[in-house]
Amino acid sequence: MKIIKFVIFYFLIAICIYIQKKSRYVQKQSSSSVSSKVNILKTQIEAKKDFDSYCRNKWTKRGVLDNEMFNYCYGIESEGYNNIIYKVKNNQYTWFDNLLYKIIQKWTQKGIIQWGMVDYELTTEVDAYLDIEYMKEHNEVSIQKVKFYEDEYKNSANIWSMTLFELKRHNK
Repeated sequence: MKIIKFVIFYFLIAICIYIQKKSRYVQKQSSSSVSSKVNILKTQIEAKKDFDSYCRNKWTKRGVLDNEMFNYCYGIESEGYNNIIYKVKNNQYTWFDNLLYKIIQKWTQKGIIQWGMVDYELTTEVDAYLDIEYMKEHNEVSIQKVKFYEDEYKNSANIWSMTLFELKRHNK
């Protein structure tokens, strides 16, 4: 009888250890996937380095910087970054973070993000989404059609603008 109690006791301990390790693994996995999306937005200091680097590379020709165009470019990038921060803080859509992540990936080269283009594309996508919602509310398009095209472009950084394009193209 003592041997059976001994075996059961160690078996329960082994199960507890296994569950602890498994929960740590799951917690580590979920926190790393969330943090990778949250950390895609750079601090203002890091973003300013992007503005400077991107605009300096774009507007330097044969070693000479076009200061007027550099300043214009820097302003566009800075405004884009500030708009994105505002949109992230005021986000109300479940799909927003995932789409922002895809758009940032699309407009990042060598670790430098083109914030003006990210802002432009994000604005375009939100506007397309609102157009689709309007069309659905006014029975201009079926929910099944929207779902079909949404599924078709779900991995795209242009999910809503492409869905809207297809809906308009096939609604004629």
